[in-house]
Amino acid sequence: MGMSLSAFLPYWSLMMAAMMLPALSPVLSVQLEALAERGYNFATLIVRLGGFLLGYLLLWSLSALPVYLLSLLGEMLAHSAPALGVLVGVALLVLVGLYQLAPLAGRFLRHCNPTLFQEPQHDFSLGCPVELSRGRSVIKGGFRHGLHCMGACGPLMLVMVVVGLMNLPWMLLLTLLIFLEKTWDQGQRLALAVGPALLLFALLAACYPTLMPGFSF
Repeated sequence: MGMSLSAFLPYWSLMMAAMMLPALSPVLSVQLEALAERGYNFATLIVRLGGFLLGYLLLWSLSALPVYLLSLLGEMLAHSAPALGVLVGVALLVLVGLYQLAPLAGRFLRHCNPTLFQEPQHDFSLGCPVELSRGRSVIKGGFRHGLHCMGACGPLMLVMVVVGLMNLPWMLLLTLLIFLEKTWDQGQRLALAVGPALLLFALLAACYPTLMPGFSF
């Protein structure tokens, strides 16, 4: 990969912000509307929104370390054990594809997609009645919501490792998939369709390892 961890961390954080924040906008809209109805002023809304986003993005930034280590592993295997590298890359794609079909992924997605909410007053702690001096509660709410979103679409980030972290077409494709999964009322069906698609891609990658530049040459 040719990048140190200290250089990779801000790169990954910016990439996660670019990929995840568009899909977060409907949730924020729902929560800000609820806060406005409770009579919060503009300054309070901004502070709470900032705290929520800080907690949310902090979690995704923390994922940089395992992603970085996995990327180094792929690079090492591609150089020293190409056959094993292909096997590991295909295995990762299969695991992500199977996870997309798992009930657990669906439960996480229902928390992240406003159109799939089962309760009319879904609360992520963005609107908890806490004083501004206790802003950590709002940050915790963003972190907790990030955990659910990571459970829903975090495994797709493993696909980025397999196809190459600098692969712009795949980055755009995954950003679109994540956006649709977390905002569309058919997002859950789309997530289920992504599973077989990834399994098919794993089969193709096993035959054509160049489809996995993160684990082969």
